[in-house]
Amino acid sequence: MKALLIKDLMTMKKYSMGILYGFIIIVFVNLISEKVYFEQMVPMLMYMMCVQTLTTITYDEYDNGYPLLFTLPFTRTQYVLSKYVLSILSILPIIIVWLIYSLIIGANIQMIFISLLLYIFASSLYIPIYLYFGSAKSTVAMVLLSFIIIGSIALLFNLVGFATIIKLLQGFKVIMVSIGALLFMLMSILISRAVMLKKDF
Repeated sequence: MKALLIKDLMTMKKYSMGILYGFIIIVFVNLISEKVYFEQMVPMLMYMMCVQTLTTITYDEYDNGYPLLFTLPFTRTQYVLSKYVLSILSILPIIIVWLIYSLIIGANIQMIFISLLLYIFASSLYIPIYLYFGSAKSTVAMVLLSFIIIGSIALLFNLVGFATIIKLLQGFKVIMVSIGALLFMLMSILISRAVMLKKDF
């Protein structure tokens, strides 16, 4: 699986410079400005990294790439697991920088937890869909799901408010929500594995 992760990271490296530049600009603007934009932009950067993970699947299947890819010494289960591991690894730099930024500037550190939960949910939802339909056929489904997810989140924050959501995610409820997110990802992994095992190349 290590080789798969290296392959995917090299693929993402070619197309992630724009995200890196945007990230640097956001940090710089926050350092020189009185108004904080970092909290609003980091969830968007996480979402973009989720899309980058899906892009690696597109390149795997490009020009009948799967038949060649699966001649290599790894299983389909390992392939599926590598995509989920990649989805987590890709946002670790963002989380680390965000933690440092929160400690220095005093930004809202709870947003890390909320953004991570949303990222896990989005990745767990998108990866099996992408594997099942393929990059070409899943475009419409991905766009519709994105609008539904983003719209629902925006509506939730407008109706309930960020402060109320933070209060709900305290103490024992944090543990329950975290377990729920992990179980959702586990279910997604099992679905993705079943999809890949049934695929013919």
